[in-house]
Amino acid sequence: MAEFGNDEDVTIIRLKPLWDGYSIDYIMRFCDVKTEYVCMIETDVFPIHKNWLYVCINLIKEYGFSFVGGLLSETSGTESIYPPNKFYWLSQYLRVGKTEDYKELAMEGGFTRFHARKELEESGEMKWGNDDWKKWASEDYQVRGSDNAVVAHYWEDKYRENNKFSFAVTNVMGVPPESGYGRIIDDIIFHFGFHRTSVGVENEMGKKYCDWKDRINNGCDDGLIDEMLSFARAANPIQDAFTTRSVWDGKLKKSFPASEELHKRIEELKKA
Repeated sequence: MAEFGNDEDVTIIRLKPLWDGYSIDYIMRFCDVKTEYVCMIETDVFPIHKNWLYVCINLIKEYGFSFVGGLLSETSGTESIYPPNKFYWLSQYLRVGKTEDYKELAMEGGFTRFHARKELEESGEMKWGNDDWKKWASEDYQVRGSDNAVVAHYWEDKYRENNKFSFAVTNVMGVPPESGYGRIIDDIIFHFGFHRTSVGVENEMGKKYCDWKDRINNGCDDGLIDEMLSFARAANPIQDAFTTRSVWDGKLKKSFPASEELHKRIEELKKA
């Protein structure tokens, strides 16, 4: 905000503290979005490749994906905490999609966390077109909550046949006895666990985490980011999640490893 807040191309919107899924639902309703694409990144994400956004947008253009980003979960349809249909859920830490797709999901399923919706609905600020999740979760809003975007992608994969793509987690930092707190996604972004849920548990995160947290609070620069990245280790497919690029087939409701042709194209886009 200090660096870009006065730029004529930048609009700063102040919102209620209802997590970042609420922000996209709000913007799609009340802001004049003129761009063809929308990108969401979380506040603890640092782009580390000059083509990070170029790669995402061109994958959507060339392959027709509705969304490209980082995978947070793929349900099997058998979990007790989710409805029985399968869905593929991309995270707020990186998700790029066409504005028209974002708007449809925001208006129908909704990106706002389910347990944060009651006050929005009761005040009349927001309503959503589809209430499948509410019927499944019962009348008590606290019985079945959700993380950001869960209901949006649940709705998408139930009512649409959209294909999606997720990048691989290539490197991670924070190993036992420390907790994991950082990951590099396909060498294009660095997601550091510098977030609300880490406050007050610094001792569990490890000395290195505490040092970095304090230094970020006193002024973050490229040198510090490079230092942090140097501590990342290669992700282990057995130990770490989402270490392969993945494509969700919206018709089959199933994910598959990315093809060799897609791998090759991603590397070409990185070098463009």
